[in-house]
Amino acid sequence: MPLGKTVIDITSQAKIHCVLHLTWACVCAKDGVDPETSRHQPLKMEQMCLRSAQSLSYNRSVMKFAALLLLLLATLVVSGCGPDDGTPEDSLCSADEAPTATLGKGVGSAFIPYEDNEEVGIQPASQGGFGVPVLVRTTGLTAGSASVADVQLNVEEGGALVGEFLQENTGLSCRGDDIGGEVRGVVVGFDPEVYATNDDLLVLDGTTVDLVVTVIDEEGNSATVRKPVIIRVGG
Repeated sequence: MPLGKTVIDITSQAKIHCVLHLTWACVCAKDGVDPETSRHQPLKMEQMCLRSAQSLSYNRSVMKFAALLLLLLATLVVSGCGPDDGTPEDSLCSADEAPTATLGKGVGSAFIPYEDNEEVGIQPASQGGFGVPVLVRTTGLTAGSASVADVQLNVEEGGALVGEFLQENTGLSCRGDDIGGEVRGVVVGFDPEVYATNDDLLVLDGTTVDLVVTVIDEEGNSATVRKPVIIRVGG
């Protein structure tokens, strides 16, 4: 058999082997691998495949073709390996019931409601200062992939307001008709002018406060939730 034909056959086998690995990487990503991993693992696999193919042949024209094909395949695979949270892209939650809101926490598609008087930590808030990070699940509000809402974030201690912020045009996605809408990436913060130093924040340790969050959808419907929590600082 001519040498050129042998080179092409071997390289073709290498390409098929690489495609299988790329597909496997995509499947693993959808089974719960961190989203960052799902984006980068196939690209790393593609680079490994190229090195393997190079060790099989020094035919420049064949290797150039293989490199271009593998790069294209890797791009196609990666584009289909985004994090899968089970939410249809075009899903829409309609405002056809009494509005409600629930505060919780979670990573990815997980949502765990906060319990009354649960101990919570604080983190930097986008509005300045520090506060409690929350997820907000809603029902009875219009939510979808293009929906936004205004979110009023208040903190009360003993009935007194110790922090307030209106976060406008915040994404309100739909998690499905059986779940409702969800707001992510908000922090119910303390007044940054009052709690400006580490000593100020340490005073909050062990304090019971109420997180009061109101979500207002684009149609003017609103839902409010109040949840008492215990602040822990540096624990």
